[in-house]
Amino acid sequence: MFLFSFLILPIFLGWYCFYKKNSRIVPAILIGIICAVVLCLFLVLFSFSHRIVTFDFSKNLIHLLLTQTVLPLLVPYLLFILFSKDTFEYKIESFLPLCLSFFIIYLPFIILTTEEGLYSGFSLFIKPVLFLIMILTCSFSVKQVYKSIVSKKVIPAIIFIVVFVVLMIIPSVIEALLIVYPV
Repeated sequence: MFLFSFLILPIFLGWYCFYKKNSRIVPAILIGIICAVVLCLFLVLFSFSHRIVTFDFSKNLIHLLLTQTVLPLLVPYLLFILFSKDTFEYKIESFLPLCLSFFIIYLPFIILTTEEGLYSGFSLFIKPVLFLIMILTCSFSVKQVYKSIVSKKVIPAIIFIVVFVVLMIIPSVIEALLIVYPV
């Protein structure tokens, strides 16, 4: 039952590593895994994951955005950008492996701790696919924003930033809708 949700991201990351055949992405993968382990350990030791779910779309959306998509997607990557002494091209290319490796640990943790034993088809099958698509498309958007900025094209950069933000919130919007309007 859990195999699909726990293996889709590692299988895709393995495929990506074989496709790229570049050992330079290994530090980004390790940093993503370490960040996820530290965050999950912190959450297990110092927080209470049970939440009384309200049937208010905006409250659920804000909670899901902060805990499952925006902060987990951006904080490890921004820390990587700030502390890495590599070239900016490498930092842009590292978005996908870093985020994939982070969510390899964090997404199963979220699924196991927030479902309270009532695992739905959404959380086991659709949510991992949504997160994989979100990471892939956000990676593409980050690369396009960088290319637009380097070529000094402001309008495409703004468009891809908006696309990035929209793509980042889609999984949370879908889950918030499913909480408020269950199928």
